Amino acid sequence: MRSPLVLTLIAGALLAAAPAHANGPSERLAALTAAEANLAAQRSKSTTAALKQQLVGPLQTVGTLQSLTGAPDAAMVTFDEIAALQATAANSAPGNSAAIAWTTGRDAVGVIVEQARNRQVVILNEAQHVPAQRAFAMRLARELRKVGFTHLAVEALGDNPLAKGYLTPASGMYVAEPTFANFLRDAQQQNWHLIAYEFKFDGLGLGADDNVSAREQGQVDNLVKRVLAREPKARIFIYASANHVRERIAAGDTWMAGYLRERTGIDPLTIDQATMISHGGGSGEHPLYQQLLAKNGGSGPFVLTRVGNPEVFGKYRGEVDMQVVHPPYPLVSSTGRPQWMTSLAGWKSYSIPSALWPSSGRRLIELRRKGAPPDEVALDAVLAVAGQKPPSMMAPAGDVEFSASE
Repeated sequence: MRSPLVLTLIAGALLAAAPAHANGPSERLAALTAAEANLAAQRSKSTTAALKQQLVGPLQTVGTLQSLTGAPDAAMVTFDEIAALQATAANSAPGNSAAIAWTTGRDAVGVIVEQARNRQVVILNEAQHVPAQRAFAMRLARELRKVGFTHLAVEALGDNPLAKGYLTPASGMYVAEPTFANFLRDAQQQNWHLIAYEFKFDGLGLGADDNVSAREQGQVDNLVKRVLAREPKARIFIYASANHVRERIAAGDTWMAGYLRERTGIDPLTIDQATMISHGGGSGEHPLYQQLLAKNGGSGPFVLTRVGNPEVFGKYRGEVDMQVVHPPYPLVSSTGRPQWMTSLAGWKSYSIPSALWPSSGRRLIELRRKGAPPDEVALDAVLAVAGQKPPSMMAPAGDVEFSASE
């Protein structure tokens, strides 16, 4: 039986934000404002613990829209509140803390590539409101491409994400988030074959658990039809969210990775990067996270190994092959943006012209390729607030231009 939070995240992420995700920046900002107003109204009515559970849906909508409008830190706080309401925060499945003493921290990309050399499929998950994880996926994809992986399969893409020859918000549920789009653009430059494998419900009308099972099996059906049936030896990097990476087969609780293994006989290399991340000291942080950080011998994402074998802590222990631990990414004083934008993504900073700063309220400022079509997904987005100096924009080096929406 899947947890209420899992079901909420699946339904909410794919349905609640759907009306806004494919629209332009003005519409997304308006949708966020409306969602915040709805959440505030619901809060005023939530006077008991039972009523507070009804906040989960509105919170999901707000958090998703925050992540799509240049406010990932706010999205983290919102999703942590959801976890607290559902009592599924980081204290669940803490894992064996004693085992940490016997582990060694090693560079995550290096270990994954080492383990992937003799695998046909690699599956990496993400927390969908944490853009740093998309930058890590971008960096990993470059290295997997070098060792023979050819197909990049991405969750929640539209069937023809490059219909216009470039990425638009209509290309997929999360493509409007700039780091996601930059990851896919980088993959294009590396000559990956981009595969959309999302399952379309088409009004099945099933119960919640059956809906999840239908989606997981439908995703595998699409991976088989669109890749493996045509190229049985194709090497695939699958990028999915949260639980889809789990390999365990169990009645009523089997996910995409498990169905893929069962259906094809392929043993995928499964990697969790959604669990061990900084929450700024918030309640969503895993209780072992700080202990794991002490094992890091470098400055970037790492995996823990014991006698050369990867270790996993938390709820995915025994269900995935390895786990990436992300260090905290503090703000860089010169840009006001998180460190990962330079350390992981390698992006350049661009100062926002003062003429674009909002004089009242807030404004969504975007950085775009110079001369890009108006509906192409931006290179970066910042939600600027009146009275506060906005941070720099961060993007790959190139000719750029700014735009602003209210």
